[in-house]
Amino acid sequence: MTLRAKLYIGSVFACAVLAVAALAVYGLRPSGSELAPVAFLCAMGALASCLRHKLPTAGAEGSIATVPFLAAALVSPTWVSVLAIGATMSIAYGVRRQPLYKLGFNVAQSALALTAAIVVYVALGGRPVMAVASLPWLPAWSLIAVYGLSTSLTVAGVIAVTQSRPLSTVWRANVISTVIYDAIASPLVIGLAWVNVHYGVVWATSIALTLVATHHLYAQNQQLASNAHEFLALMVKAIEARDPYTSGHSRRVSQMAMTIARAIKLSEREVQRIGTAGLLHDVGKIHEKYAPILRKPDKLTTGEWATMKEHPADGVALVATVSQLRDLLPSVRHHHENWDGSGYPDNLKGEAIPLWARVIMFADTIDAMTSDRPYRRALTEVEVRSEVIRCRGKQFDPEIADKLLVSPLWPSLFRPANVEDDHARFGLRVLKIDDSTKVVGA
Repeated sequence: MTLRAKLYIGSVFACAVLAVAALAVYGLRPSGSELAPVAFLCAMGALASCLRHKLPTAGAEGSIATVPFLAAALVSPTWVSVLAIGATMSIAYGVRRQPLYKLGFNVAQSALALTAAIVVYVALGGRPVMAVASLPWLPAWSLIAVYGLSTSLTVAGVIAVTQSRPLSTVWRANVISTVIYDAIASPLVIGLAWVNVHYGVVWATSIALTLVATHHLYAQNQQLASNAHEFLALMVKAIEARDPYTSGHSRRVSQMAMTIARAIKLSEREVQRIGTAGLLHDVGKIHEKYAPILRKPDKLTTGEWATMKEHPADGVALVATVSQLRDLLPSVRHHHENWDGSGYPDNLKGEAIPLWARVIMFADTIDAMTSDRPYRRALTEVEVRSEVIRCRGKQFDPEIADKLLVSPLWPSLFRPANVEDDHARFGLRVLKIDDSTKVVGA
Protein backbone atom coordinates (compact mmCIF):
# COMPACT_ATOMS: atom_id res chain seq x y z
CA MET A 1 0.00 0.00 0.00
CA THR A 2 1.28 3.45 -0.92
CA LEU A 3 1.87 6.20 1.61
CA ARG A 4 -0.94 8.23 0.06
CA ALA A 5 -3.37 5.36 0.56
CA LYS A 6 -2.27 4.91 4.18
CA LEU A 7 -2.73 8.62 4.87
CA TYR A 8 -6.14 8.60 3.22
CA ILE A 9 -7.35 5.59 5.23
CA GLY A 10 -5.93 7.07 8.44
CA SER A 11 -7.70 10.37 7.79
CA VAL A 12 -11.04 8.66 7.21
CA PHE A 13 -10.61 6.64 10.41
CA ALA A 14 -9.74 9.74 12.48
CA CYS A 15 -12.69 11.70 11.06
CA ALA A 16 -15.03 8.82 11.86
CA VAL A 17 -13.90 8.64 15.49
CA LEU A 18 -14.32 12.41 15.95
CA ALA A 19 -17.72 12.42 14.22
CA VAL A 20 -19.16 9.59 16.36
CA ALA A 21 -17.80 11.22 19.52
CA ALA A 22 -19.45 14.52 18.58
CA LEU A 23 -22.74 12.72 17.87
CA ALA A 24 -22.60 11.08 21.30
CA VAL A 25 -22.08 14.44 22.99
CA TYR A 26 -24.41 16.67 21.01
CA GLY A 27 -26.87 14.25 19.37
CA LEU A 28 -30.20 12.76 20.46
CA ARG A 29 -30.26 10.52 23.52
CA PRO A 30 -31.16 6.87 22.82
CA SER A 31 -34.05 5.15 24.63
CA GLY A 32 -34.19 1.58 25.86
CA SER A 33 -37.14 0.73 23.60
CA GLU A 34 -34.99 1.30 20.51
CA LEU A 35 -32.40 -1.32 21.38
CA ALA A 36 -34.33 -4.47 20.41
CA PRO A 37 -35.37 -3.24 16.91
CA VAL A 38 -31.83 -1.98 16.28
CA ALA A 39 -30.39 -5.36 17.34
CA PHE A 40 -32.80 -7.21 15.01
CA LEU A 41 -31.97 -4.98 12.05
CA CYS A 42 -28.23 -5.30 12.71
CA ALA A 43 -28.59 -9.08 12.79
CA MET A 44 -30.44 -8.88 9.46
CA GLY A 45 -27.61 -6.71 8.12
CA ALA A 46 -25.02 -9.27 9.25
CA LEU A 47 -26.82 -11.97 7.25
CA ALA A 48 -27.27 -9.65 4.26
CA SER A 49 -23.54 -8.87 4.22
CA CYS A 50 -23.00 -12.42 2.94
CA LEU A 51 -24.79 -11.42 -0.29
CA ARG A 52 -22.17 -9.27 -1.99
CA HIS A 53 -21.72 -8.21 -5.60
CA LYS A 54 -18.85 -6.63 -7.49
CA LEU A 55 -19.09 -3.09 -8.78
CA PRO A 56 -17.75 -2.10 -12.23
CA THR A 57 -14.66 -0.46 -10.78
CA ALA A 58 -11.92 -2.94 -9.90
CA GLY A 59 -11.63 -3.42 -6.17
CA ALA A 60 -15.13 -2.20 -5.27
CA GLU A 61 -17.96 -4.33 -3.89
CA GLY A 62 -21.56 -3.70 -2.91
CA SER A 63 -23.96 -5.32 -0.46
CA ILE A 64 -27.64 -5.16 0.46
CA ALA A 65 -26.65 -4.95 4.14
CA THR A 66 -26.94 -1.18 3.74
CA VAL A 67 -30.75 -1.39 3.78
CA PRO A 68 -31.22 -2.91 7.25
CA PHE A 69 -28.36 -0.82 8.60
CA LEU A 70 -29.97 2.42 7.42
CA ALA A 71 -33.31 1.19 8.76
CA ALA A 72 -31.60 0.79 12.15
CA ALA A 73 -30.43 4.40 11.92
CA LEU A 74 -34.03 5.53 11.34
CA VAL A 75 -35.19 3.52 14.35
CA SER A 76 -32.47 5.08 16.52
CA PRO A 77 -30.83 8.15 14.94
CA THR A 78 -28.20 8.22 17.68
CA TRP A 79 -24.63 7.16 18.40
CA VAL A 80 -25.99 3.78 19.61
CA SER A 81 -27.06 2.70 16.12
CA VAL A 82 -23.72 3.87 14.68
CA LEU A 83 -21.76 1.78 17.19
CA ALA A 84 -24.08 -1.23 16.80
CA ILE A 85 -23.76 -1.12 13.02
CA GLY A 86 -20.00 -0.64 13.27
CA ALA A 87 -19.67 -3.62 15.59
CA THR A 88 -21.82 -5.76 13.30
CA MET A 89 -19.77 -4.79 10.26
CA SER A 90 -16.55 -5.55 12.13
CA ILE A 91 -17.76 -9.07 12.91
CA ALA A 92 -19.02 -9.62 9.35
CA TYR A 93 -15.77 -8.42 7.75
CA GLY A 94 -13.74 -10.34 10.33
CA VAL A 95 -15.52 -13.58 9.42
CA ARG A 96 -14.58 -12.92 5.79
CA ARG A 97 -10.97 -12.54 6.99
CA GLN A 98 -10.41 -9.19 5.42
CA PRO A 99 -7.04 -7.54 6.06
CA LEU A 100 -7.09 -5.27 9.11
CA TYR A 101 -6.67 -2.08 7.06
CA LYS A 102 -9.64 -2.99 4.84
CA LEU A 103 -11.78 -3.86 7.82
CA GLY A 104 -10.87 -0.59 9.54
CA PHE A 105 -11.51 1.49 6.45
CA ASN A 106 -14.87 -0.13 5.63
CA VAL A 107 -16.16 0.30 9.17
CA ALA A 108 -14.77 3.83 9.51
CA GLN A 109 -16.15 5.13 6.20
CA SER A 110 -19.58 3.66 6.98
CA ALA A 111 -19.57 5.17 10.48
CA LEU A 112 -18.53 8.56 9.11
CA ALA A 113 -21.23 8.51 6.43
CA LEU A 114 -23.88 7.28 8.86
CA THR A 115 -23.06 10.01 11.36
CA ALA A 116 -23.32 12.69 8.66
CA ALA A 117 -26.64 11.19 7.50
CA ILE A 118 -28.06 11.17 11.04
CA VAL A 119 -27.07 14.81 11.58
CA VAL A 120 -28.94 15.82 8.41
CA TYR A 121 -31.92 13.65 9.39
CA VAL A 122 -32.25 15.28 12.81
CA ALA A 123 -31.62 18.76 11.42
CA LEU A 124 -34.62 18.30 9.07
CA GLY A 125 -36.87 17.35 11.98
CA GLY A 126 -36.43 13.59 11.88
CA ARG A 127 -36.99 11.63 15.09
CA PRO A 128 -36.85 7.92 16.03
CA VAL A 129 -39.42 6.09 13.89
CA MET A 130 -41.22 4.62 16.90
CA ALA A 131 -41.76 8.12 18.30
CA VAL A 132 -43.65 9.52 15.27
CA ALA A 133 -47.17 8.90 13.99
CA SER A 134 -46.36 9.02 10.26
CA LEU A 135 -43.45 8.21 8.02
CA PRO A 136 -40.81 11.01 8.02
CA TRP A 137 -40.34 10.90 4.26
CA LEU A 138 -38.25 14.01 3.65
CA PRO A 139 -35.79 13.51 6.52
CA ALA A 140 -35.58 9.79 5.72
CA TRP A 141 -34.87 10.38 2.02
CA SER A 142 -32.23 12.90 3.03
CA LEU A 143 -30.58 10.41 5.39
CA ILE A 144 -30.39 7.81 2.62
CA ALA A 145 -29.08 10.33 0.07
CA VAL A 146 -26.39 11.73 2.37
CA TYR A 147 -25.25 8.25 3.38
CA GLY A 148 -25.07 7.11 -0.25
CA LEU A 149 -23.19 10.21 -1.37
CA SER A 150 -20.72 10.03 1.53
CA THR A 151 -19.93 6.32 1.17
CA SER A 152 -19.63 6.48 -2.61
CA LEU A 153 -17.19 9.39 -2.38
CA THR A 154 -15.00 7.87 0.34
CA VAL A 155 -14.87 4.47 -1.37
CA ALA A 156 -14.17 6.07 -4.75
CA GLY A 157 -11.49 8.13 -3.02
CA VAL A 158 -9.54 5.15 -1.73
CA ILE A 159 -9.77 3.41 -5.11
CA ALA A 160 -8.66 6.58 -6.91
CA VAL A 161 -5.70 7.02 -4.54
CA THR A 162 -4.70 3.36 -4.73
CA GLN A 163 -5.00 3.09 -8.51
CA SER A 164 -3.89 6.68 -9.32
CA ARG A 165 -7.14 7.42 -11.13
CA PRO A 166 -9.28 10.59 -11.11
CA LEU A 167 -11.84 10.59 -8.29
CA SER A 168 -14.65 11.78 -10.56
CA THR A 169 -14.03 8.94 -13.01
CA VAL A 170 -14.14 6.22 -10.35
CA TRP A 171 -17.13 7.78 -8.61
CA ARG A 172 -19.19 8.10 -11.79
CA ALA A 173 -18.47 4.51 -12.83
CA ASN A 174 -19.80 3.11 -9.56
CA VAL A 175 -22.71 5.51 -9.05
CA ILE A 176 -24.08 5.25 -12.59
CA SER A 177 -24.05 1.45 -12.45
CA THR A 178 -26.03 1.31 -9.18
CA VAL A 179 -28.28 4.37 -9.16
CA ILE A 180 -31.38 2.53 -10.45
CA TYR A 181 -31.06 -0.24 -7.89
CA ASP A 182 -30.37 2.28 -5.12
CA ALA A 183 -33.56 4.09 -6.08
CA ILE A 184 -35.48 0.82 -5.84
CA ALA A 185 -33.94 -0.05 -2.48
CA SER A 186 -34.50 3.38 -0.88
CA PRO A 187 -38.23 2.93 -0.11
CA LEU A 188 -37.37 -0.46 1.37
CA VAL A 189 -35.15 1.24 3.96
CA ILE A 190 -37.98 3.45 5.18
CA GLY A 191 -40.54 0.67 4.94
CA LEU A 192 -38.34 -1.81 6.79
CA ALA A 193 -37.79 0.59 9.70
CA TRP A 194 -41.49 1.45 9.95
CA VAL A 195 -42.78 -2.11 9.62
CA ASN A 196 -40.23 -3.52 12.05
CA VAL A 197 -41.26 -1.06 14.76
CA HIS A 198 -45.04 -0.93 14.19
CA TYR A 199 -45.93 -4.35 12.72
CA GLY A 200 -43.29 -6.72 14.06
CA VAL A 201 -40.58 -9.10 12.92
CA VAL A 202 -42.69 -11.28 10.60
CA TRP A 203 -43.68 -8.42 8.31
CA ALA A 204 -40.17 -7.02 8.43
CA THR A 205 -38.85 -10.37 7.26
CA SER A 206 -41.20 -10.26 4.23
CA ILE A 207 -39.64 -6.95 3.21
CA ALA A 208 -36.21 -8.51 3.67
CA LEU A 209 -37.17 -11.26 1.20
CA THR A 210 -38.13 -8.59 -1.34
CA LEU A 211 -34.73 -7.06 -0.77
CA VAL A 212 -33.00 -10.38 -1.45
CA ALA A 213 -34.93 -10.69 -4.73
CA THR A 214 -33.82 -7.17 -5.75
CA HIS A 215 -30.21 -8.06 -4.98
CA HIS A 216 -30.47 -11.27 -7.00
CA LEU A 217 -31.72 -9.32 -10.03
CA TYR A 218 -28.86 -6.85 -9.81
CA ALA A 219 -26.23 -9.55 -9.25
CA GLN A 220 -27.51 -11.53 -12.23
CA ASN A 221 -27.36 -8.49 -14.52
CA GLN A 222 -23.82 -7.72 -13.35
CA GLN A 223 -22.78 -11.32 -13.93
CA LEU A 224 -24.24 -11.37 -17.45
CA ALA A 225 -22.39 -8.15 -18.31
CA SER A 226 -19.17 -9.55 -16.84
CA ASN A 227 -19.53 -12.85 -18.74
CA ALA A 228 -20.12 -11.03 -22.04
CA HIS A 229 -17.04 -8.87 -21.56
CA GLU A 230 -14.90 -11.86 -20.58
CA PHE A 231 -16.06 -13.73 -23.69
CA LEU A 232 -15.09 -10.82 -25.91
CA ALA A 233 -11.71 -10.58 -24.17
CA LEU A 234 -11.13 -14.31 -24.68
CA MET A 235 -11.93 -14.03 -28.39
CA VAL A 236 -9.57 -11.07 -28.77
CA LYS A 237 -6.82 -12.90 -26.91
CA ALA A 238 -7.18 -15.84 -29.30
CA ILE A 239 -6.68 -13.49 -32.25
CA GLU A 240 -3.62 -11.86 -30.71
CA ALA A 241 -2.03 -15.25 -30.01
CA ARG A 242 -1.17 -15.45 -33.70
CA ASP A 243 1.44 -12.72 -33.34
CA PRO A 244 3.59 -12.39 -30.20
CA TYR A 245 3.94 -8.65 -30.83
CA THR A 246 0.17 -8.03 -30.68
CA SER A 247 -0.38 -9.72 -27.31
CA GLY A 248 -2.50 -7.45 -25.14
CA HIS A 249 -2.82 -4.78 -27.83
CA SER A 250 -6.62 -4.71 -28.08
CA ARG A 251 -7.03 -4.71 -24.30
CA ARG A 252 -4.59 -1.85 -23.97
CA VAL A 253 -6.35 0.06 -26.76
CA SER A 254 -9.63 -0.47 -24.91
CA GLN A 255 -8.20 1.01 -21.71
CA MET A 256 -6.48 3.89 -23.50
CA ALA A 257 -9.61 4.69 -25.51
CA MET A 258 -11.65 4.97 -22.31
CA THR A 259 -9.03 7.26 -20.79
CA ILE A 260 -9.05 9.49 -23.89
CA ALA A 261 -12.85 9.53 -23.93
CA ARG A 262 -12.85 10.74 -20.33
CA ALA A 263 -10.19 13.33 -21.14
CA ILE A 264 -12.49 14.89 -23.75
CA LYS A 265 -15.45 14.77 -21.33
CA LEU A 266 -17.66 12.16 -22.97
CA SER A 267 -20.42 10.60 -20.87
CA GLU A 268 -19.67 7.48 -18.84
CA ARG A 269 -21.94 5.40 -21.07
CA GLU A 270 -19.97 6.54 -24.14
CA VAL A 271 -16.73 5.78 -22.31
CA GLN A 272 -17.82 2.20 -21.65
CA ARG A 273 -19.06 1.65 -25.22
CA ILE A 274 -15.82 3.09 -26.63
CA GLY A 275 -13.93 0.67 -24.39
CA THR A 276 -15.85 -2.25 -25.88
CA ALA A 277 -15.31 -0.93 -29.41
CA GLY A 278 -11.58 -0.62 -28.67
CA LEU A 279 -11.50 -4.22 -27.53
CA LEU A 280 -13.12 -5.30 -30.80
CA HIS A 281 -11.40 -2.91 -33.22
CA ASP A 282 -9.13 -5.61 -34.68
CA VAL A 283 -11.55 -8.55 -34.39
CA GLY A 284 -11.65 -8.89 -38.19
CA LYS A 285 -8.10 -10.28 -38.05
CA ILE A 286 -9.50 -13.58 -36.81
CA HIS A 287 -9.87 -14.62 -40.47
CA GLU A 288 -7.22 -17.07 -41.61
CA LYS A 289 -6.06 -14.86 -44.48
CA TYR A 290 -4.41 -12.53 -41.95
CA ALA A 291 -2.47 -15.23 -40.09
CA PRO A 292 0.64 -15.32 -42.33
CA ILE A 293 0.72 -11.51 -42.54
CA LEU A 294 0.54 -11.10 -38.77
CA ARG A 295 3.40 -13.57 -38.31
CA LYS A 296 5.59 -11.93 -40.96
CA PRO A 297 8.59 -10.11 -39.42
CA ASP A 298 9.50 -8.18 -42.60
CA LYS A 299 7.82 -5.30 -44.35
CA LEU A 300 4.58 -6.02 -46.18
CA THR A 301 4.18 -6.20 -49.91
CA THR A 302 1.64 -4.06 -51.70
CA GLY A 303 -0.71 -7.05 -51.92
CA GLU A 304 -0.33 -7.90 -48.25
CA TRP A 305 -0.99 -4.30 -47.27
CA ALA A 306 -4.14 -4.32 -49.43
CA THR A 307 -5.28 -7.46 -47.59
CA MET A 308 -4.61 -5.86 -44.18
CA LYS A 309 -6.83 -2.94 -45.17
CA GLU A 310 -9.76 -5.38 -45.31
CA HIS A 311 -9.76 -6.16 -41.59
CA PRO A 312 -12.07 -3.29 -40.53
CA ALA A 313 -14.78 -4.47 -42.93
CA ASP A 314 -14.29 -8.08 -41.84
CA GLY A 315 -14.56 -6.95 -38.23
CA VAL A 316 -17.85 -5.18 -38.95
CA ALA A 317 -19.24 -8.35 -40.53
CA LEU A 318 -18.46 -10.28 -37.33
CA VAL A 319 -19.63 -7.65 -34.84
CA ALA A 320 -22.88 -7.12 -36.77
CA THR A 321 -23.96 -10.66 -35.86
CA VAL A 322 -24.44 -9.53 -32.23
CA SER A 323 -27.43 -7.18 -31.98
CA GLN A 324 -26.25 -5.54 -28.73
CA LEU A 325 -22.98 -4.49 -30.39
CA ARG A 326 -24.35 -2.89 -33.53
CA ASP A 327 -23.85 0.64 -32.23
CA LEU A 328 -20.12 -0.14 -32.34
CA LEU A 329 -20.03 -0.92 -36.06
CA PRO A 330 -18.95 2.60 -37.20
CA SER A 331 -16.12 2.59 -34.65
CA VAL A 332 -14.84 -0.81 -35.78
CA ARG A 333 -15.06 0.07 -39.48
CA HIS A 334 -13.49 3.54 -39.36
CA HIS A 335 -10.76 3.34 -36.70
CA HIS A 336 -8.10 3.66 -39.44
CA GLU A 337 -9.60 6.75 -41.09
CA ASN A 338 -7.31 9.80 -40.95
CA TRP A 339 -8.54 13.33 -40.30
CA ASP A 340 -7.19 14.52 -43.68
CA GLY A 341 -8.95 11.74 -45.59
CA SER A 342 -5.86 9.61 -46.27
CA GLY A 343 -7.01 6.65 -44.17
CA TYR A 344 -9.02 3.54 -44.98
CA PRO A 345 -11.32 1.78 -45.79
CA ASP A 346 -13.59 4.65 -46.97
CA ASN A 347 -11.25 7.68 -47.04
CA LEU A 348 -13.54 9.59 -44.70
CA LYS A 349 -12.40 13.06 -43.73
CA GLY A 350 -12.82 15.33 -40.71
CA GLU A 351 -16.16 15.30 -38.91
CA ALA A 352 -17.41 12.59 -41.27
CA ILE A 353 -15.34 10.13 -39.26
CA PRO A 354 -17.42 8.84 -36.30
CA LEU A 355 -16.24 10.38 -33.01
CA TRP A 356 -15.69 7.03 -31.29
CA ALA A 357 -13.55 5.90 -34.22
CA ARG A 358 -11.43 9.05 -33.89
CA VAL A 359 -10.86 8.26 -30.22
CA ILE A 360 -9.83 4.69 -31.01
CA MET A 361 -7.44 5.98 -33.69
CA PHE A 362 -5.59 7.88 -30.96
CA ALA A 363 -5.48 4.87 -28.63
CA ASP A 364 -4.43 2.46 -31.38
CA THR A 365 -1.60 4.71 -32.55
CA ILE A 366 -0.35 5.66 -29.09
CA ASP A 367 -0.18 2.00 -28.07
CA ALA A 368 1.77 1.34 -31.25
CA MET A 369 4.19 4.18 -30.64
CA THR A 370 4.85 3.13 -27.03
CA SER A 371 5.58 -0.49 -27.96
CA ASP A 372 8.96 -2.15 -28.51
CA ARG A 373 9.70 -3.93 -31.75
CA PRO A 374 12.86 -5.77 -32.86
CA TYR A 375 13.87 -2.92 -35.17
CA ARG A 376 13.24 0.04 -32.85
CA ARG A 377 12.58 0.99 -29.26
CA ALA A 378 9.31 2.33 -27.86
CA LEU A 379 8.82 6.09 -27.98
CA THR A 380 8.91 8.12 -24.79
CA GLU A 381 6.05 10.32 -23.57
CA VAL A 382 7.84 13.40 -24.90
CA GLU A 383 8.33 11.77 -28.32
CA VAL A 384 4.69 10.67 -28.46
CA ARG A 385 3.56 14.20 -27.61
CA SER A 386 5.72 15.52 -30.44
CA GLU A 387 4.20 12.99 -32.87
CA VAL A 388 0.64 13.85 -31.84
CA ILE A 389 1.39 17.54 -32.42
CA ARG A 390 3.04 16.78 -35.77
CA CYS A 391 0.10 14.66 -36.95
CA ARG A 392 -2.56 17.00 -35.56
CA GLY A 393 -4.97 17.82 -38.38
CA LYS A 394 -3.47 15.10 -40.57
CA GLN A 395 -3.92 11.74 -38.90
CA PHE A 396 -5.59 13.03 -35.72
CA ASP A 397 -8.66 15.11 -34.93
CA PRO A 398 -7.07 18.46 -33.89
CA GLU A 399 -9.71 19.22 -31.25
CA ILE A 400 -9.24 15.85 -29.51
CA ALA A 401 -5.46 16.29 -29.75
CA ASP A 402 -5.61 19.70 -28.06
CA LYS A 403 -7.87 18.49 -25.25
CA LEU A 404 -5.86 15.32 -24.68
CA LEU A 405 -2.46 17.01 -24.51
CA VAL A 406 -3.58 19.41 -21.75
CA SER A 407 -5.66 16.87 -19.85
CA PRO A 408 -4.43 15.61 -16.45
CA LEU A 409 -5.23 12.13 -17.78
CA TRP A 410 -2.53 12.35 -20.46
CA PRO A 411 0.28 10.92 -18.24
CA SER A 412 -1.87 7.90 -17.33
CA LEU A 413 -1.65 6.70 -20.95
CA PHE A 414 2.01 5.91 -20.32
CA ARG A 415 1.64 3.89 -17.14
CA PRO A 416 1.86 0.08 -17.40
CA ALA A 417 -1.59 -1.20 -18.33
CA ASN A 418 -3.27 -3.72 -16.09
CA VAL A 419 -3.55 -6.45 -18.71
CA GLU A 420 -1.82 -9.74 -19.26
CA ASP A 421 1.25 -10.30 -21.41
CA ASP A 422 2.31 -6.66 -21.42
CA HIS A 423 5.93 -7.82 -21.79
CA ALA A 424 5.24 -8.43 -25.48
CA ARG A 425 3.83 -5.12 -26.66
CA PHE A 426 2.41 -4.29 -30.09
CA GLY A 427 4.24 -1.75 -32.18
CA LEU A 428 4.49 0.15 -35.44
CA ARG A 429 4.92 -1.27 -38.89
CA VAL A 430 7.06 0.74 -41.28
CA LEU A 431 5.56 0.04 -44.68
CA LYS A 432 7.20 0.97 -48.01
CA ILE A 433 4.71 1.30 -50.83
CA ASP A 434 5.53 3.05 -54.09
CA ASP A 435 8.71 4.51 -52.55
CA SER A 436 6.71 6.28 -49.79
CA THR A 437 7.00 5.52 -46.08
CA LYS A 438 4.13 5.60 -43.61
CA VAL A 439 4.07 4.69 -39.95
CA VAL A 440 0.77 3.15 -38.89
CA GLY A 441 -0.78 0.92 -36.28
CA ALA A 442 -1.26 -2.56 -37.69
